[in-house]
Amino acid sequence: MGCVSSVQRHLAAENADASEASRSASSQSIHFVKTPSVAQVHEGVLSEMVRFRRPNIRDSAGFEVVDSEEVTLLIQGGATEGPQLLPEEQQAVVTALRENVIFSCMQTEQLQSLAKCMFVQVVKPGETVITEGEIGDKFYAVRSGRFDVVANNGHTINRLVVGSTFGELGLIYRAKRTATVISDPMASGSLFALPGKYFRYVAAQRSMETFQSSLDALKKVKLLESLTAEQLEVVATFVYSLQYRPGDTIVHKGEPGRVMYMIQSGTVVCTDIGSGSAAIAKVQLKEGDYFGERALLSAEPRSATVVAHTDVRVIALDQTTFTSLLGPLQQLLDYNRMLRTLESITVMKKVPYALKKKLLDSARIVHFEPNETILNEGDHGDTFYILKEGEAKMLQQPKSRSSSSASSSSNPPSPIHKIIPLNNGNVEPPPPPLEVARILPGDTFGELAILDRRRQPASIVACTKVECFALTSRDFDNIFESVKNDLYDLARQKEIVSSDKLFAHSITLSSLKYISAIGMGSFGVVHMAEHVPTGRFVAVKEMWKSRLEQLRQTHHIQNCWGLGILIYEMVVGDSPFSSPDEDHLAVCRNILHGHILFPVDCDSDWKSIVQALLQRQPEKRASMIAGSLLDVRREKWLAGFDWKSFTRRVMPTPWIPDVTSEIDTKYFPKVSKEELAEFDSCKDHKPVGNWEGF
Repeated sequence: MGCVSSVQRHLAAENADASEASRSASSQSIHFVKTPSVAQVHEGVLSEMVRFRRPNIRDSAGFEVVDSEEVTLLIQGGATEGPQLLPEEQQAVVTALRENVIFSCMQTEQLQSLAKCMFVQVVKPGETVITEGEIGDKFYAVRSGRFDVVANNGHTINRLVVGSTFGELGLIYRAKRTATVISDPMASGSLFALPGKYFRYVAAQRSMETFQSSLDALKKVKLLESLTAEQLEVVATFVYSLQYRPGDTIVHKGEPGRVMYMIQSGTVVCTDIGSGSAAIAKVQLKEGDYFGERALLSAEPRSATVVAHTDVRVIALDQTTFTSLLGPLQQLLDYNRMLRTLESITVMKKVPYALKKKLLDSARIVHFEPNETILNEGDHGDTFYILKEGEAKMLQQPKSRSSSSASSSSNPPSPIHKIIPLNNGNVEPPPPPLEVARILPGDTFGELAILDRRRQPASIVACTKVECFALTSRDFDNIFESVKNDLYDLARQKEIVSSDKLFAHSITLSSLKYISAIGMGSFGVVHMAEHVPTGRFVAVKEMWKSRLEQLRQTHHIQNCWGLGILIYEMVVGDSPFSSPDEDHLAVCRNILHGHILFPVDCDSDWKSIVQALLQRQPEKRASMIAGSLLDVRREKWLAGFDWKSFTRRVMPTPWIPDVTSEIDTKYFPKVSKEELAEFDSCKDHKPVGNWEGF
C-alpha cells in the first residue's frame, strides 16, 4: 500500500527479532555512497508518478516553501513544531531512514540534517494519525507504541511497531493517503514527524552544494583544463562521493587505474612512488589535491599506493562514465585544442561558436610521413590545415635580385620563375630553400588559400609523422551556406522570445478576462484568460505560495527519461513502471529497481531505445549530447528521422487539431468541480491585484 514504507516486515511483535536484526545491519557505517542530486534521489519518480491522468495524485500546489534560514536554525538546534529529538533518538531515526526506499540513496549527513528537522508527536490511545483520502505532507517514524493500518472497509491490514515508517510519498508530492493509521486503542504512542518542506529543501540544497564542489574540484585538474564549461558541468553531475577511514587503502600500486580521485576533505599519503633511483618514499596530499588523473586516458598501472591518513572524503570519476558522457578523453582534448586554435584565427574571430564547431566537425584527418611534402611553394592551394600531432617545417626559396621587384605582388613567384638564367646561357639550379619556421601541434597553415585562392607563399614539409585536420574552401563554403538559414532562424527565434518576454512582463491582473479552467499543473490550477488590450489569449498559473525560495538551476544534461516513458506508453498503452493496484510506492520501487515488462513479440530496435532511455543511472542513460557514445540519435529505431528539420523547427506537424476558435478547449481534459474544490485553500492566499474573476 502507498502510505506504508518498505519496512513493513515489522508487522507484529513476534517479528521483533527479525526487525532488530535488520535495523542493526542498517546501522553499520556505509561507504562508497553515490553523491545524490535531486534527479538521482528520485530517479524518474516525479516524472512518472506525478501524472495528470492519475485522479488520486495531486501535485505540489499546496507545498509550503521553506526559508533557508529556517532550516539552518533547525539543524543548529533551533525550535521545531514539537519537542526536539535527543541525540540517541536522532541516530535511531537515521537508522530507520536508511531502511526506507525514498532515503536509500541519501548520504549520512543529509539523514542527520533531516533527523534534526524532525519533532516528537505524542499520540493518544485510538487517535487517528492520518486518514485515507486526505492530502499528506508529513513523514512519520514510530518512536513508541503500536499503530494499526486500517483500510476503508475497517479491516486492519498491517501493524506498525517501533522503527516502522509511513507517509513517505507526502515528501515528494501531495499524494492522497491510501489508508488510515490509528494508534493502539489501549495505549498512547509517539512518532518522529518530518514536514515535507524540510525534506525537499535538504535534498535540493545538498545537491547544489555537491554539484558546485565537484565542479570546483574538476576545474583544478590540469588534465581537464581544456574542457569547456559545459563539458565540466556535465561531468560534475555524475561524479561519485566516497568515504574512507584512517588506514583504508584507496589505490594499490601496480593495479590498473580506471578512477580519478579529488580530495574534498582529509589527507592521504602516497607511498612506494616510482621505482629505482627515482623512487620517492612518501608524499602527503590534502583537500583540493587530486590523484589518478591518468586513469581517464588509459588503464595504465598505478604508480603508487594511496592510503587514507585521516577520515577522507573524495570525489571519484571513472573512465567508463567519462567516456559514456563525452567520449574518449584524448579525442575530446584533441578536439577542444583544435577548436581553440580555430577560434584564435583572425578571420574566425567574429564567427559564432556554434558555426566554428560545425566547421571543425566537417574536417577530415590526413596523415603524412617524415620528409613528405604537404604543400609546395607557389602552388594554388585549396586546403587549410591544423596540425594535430607531429612536427613540420616551413621552407621558402630565397628571393633573387631579379625577382625582388615582384616581391610586392600579392602572389609569390611560381617555381618556374625561380630558375635563374646565367650570362653564358646555362641555367643555374635554384638555391636550396631556407627553413623559416617550425610548425607544432595547434599551429595552422594554408589559411590564405581559403580566403582568396592565393598561391602558397612557402612549402610545408613533415619532420616527423604528422596528423592534421584538413578543411577545404568547399568545406567553408558549404558550412556558411548551410548555416544561413540556421542563423536566420536563431535571430528570428530570439526576436520572438524577446517579444514574448516583453509581453509577459507587461501583463497585469486587471487586464485579463477570465475564460475557463483548462487543467492542473505542478503548481495549481491553470486558467485560460484573454488579455483585453491586445486580444491575445494566455494560460495563467494560479500560484498561492507565500514566498519562493530562489535556487540556482544549472543545465547539465538533456535528460531523455520522459521521452522513454512517452515512447513506451504510445506503443504499449500503459506506463512501464505501473502497479496493477495503483500502489504509488510500488511504482517508486519499480523505477528504482528498473523493472520494465516488454511484450514478447516487441520490435527489438524499439525495446533497445526504451531500455537506453530508461536507464536508472543517468550516466548510462541515452542523451542528446553530440559525440557521446550514448547519443540517442545512434539508435536504430530512429534511423531515417530528419534531425536537421527537427532542430531547425521546419518539420511538418504530424497532426493539427481541428479547433473552431482561439478559445476552443475541447482537447483539454475537463476539470471537475470536485477537483477545483480541493484547491479552495488558495482563497486564503490571494495574490495582489484584481483577481476576482478567478
